[in-house]
Amino acid sequence: MTENIYNSGTYLCNNPTWHTEDSSWKAALIHKMICINNVNPKSVVEVGCGGGEILSQLSQKMPASTHFYGFDVSPDAIRLCEKINVDRIKFVLGDFLIENRDNYDLLLAIDVIEHLEDYHTFLREVKDVATYKLFHIPLEINLLGVLFSQLSRSKKQVGHLHFFTKDLALLLLCDLGYEIVDYRLTPGFELTGKNHPLSSKILKSPRKLAYLISEDATSNLLGGCSLMVLTK
Repeated sequence: MTENIYNSGTYLCNNPTWHTEDSSWKAALIHKMICINNVNPKSVVEVGCGGGEILSQLSQKMPASTHFYGFDVSPDAIRLCEKINVDRIKFVLGDFLIENRDNYDLLLAIDVIEHLEDYHTFLREVKDVATYKLFHIPLEINLLGVLFSQLSRSKKQVGHLHFFTKDLALLLLCDLGYEIVDYRLTPGFELTGKNHPLSSKILKSPRKLAYLISEDATSNLLGGCSLMVLTK
């Protein structure tokens, strides 16, 4: 089963930081999105919380009355979460669809659905668990990605099983009955730390220039973008 890469240590071996170095950037985008749309949650749950750093960063930006919950199927991820000492964040090892018994104001699924074998069932089942749902989805179907076999590398390195464009991702959510509140492309190409591939660093400047001209064209041709969607 696909989940074994998260339980066996394979994912941790390939991604020893569990991408926590990107968490501050992602948390800032999440916070900006909910603020623009006047979403003021008292309870936030992240499904597939990884190392927990996104919730840690959000806890510093949001009121002290807000409580946070993180679920992940990987023991390796939860062990990383245990290093975060914040009283109002609770981390749970287990499948959210099985272990969860609560409802929330805001559900986060940040770079998650592309990892799931059956993302349709996941999206159907979490729809009524929270008032607002916020998704971040990498847009890996692009001209450059197809030409240079980046999709197969993404599958091997980070376990992505499904690939999207902006239009496909939005259509998926609409087909499943989600109400789109707001969405925007996010320039992931800005993240070029030591754990990012050399190709990302080489392409950063061309992508940045193209993004200023057309965000959609950059995503479709050069890649390096994701989609953040706030839904009800």
